Amino acid sequence: LHFQANSKLEGIEKCLALNFGQLQPRKNTRIVVVGAPFSGRTTLGKKIAAKYNLIYISTAVLISEEIRRGTVTGRKIK
Repeated sequence: LHFQANSKLEGIEKCLALNFGQLQPRKNTRIVVVGAPFSGRTTLGKKIAAKYNLIYISTAVLISEEIRRGTVTGRKIK
């Protein structure tokens, strides 16, 4: 799915207005939201998760947690 929006709010509204039919998330359902910095990825991801009863995971939070905990991966990232 790809579409272009003139503003962050318009993009979020367009995506949430899409009719995915009777979306029945399966065990391995993944929806990935990509976009430029400050484009509304977090807002959109959280709204999609709430609308379809999915779990929202932020890679930024996961990476920050690895760095904070001082894991091998976190040290490599830092």
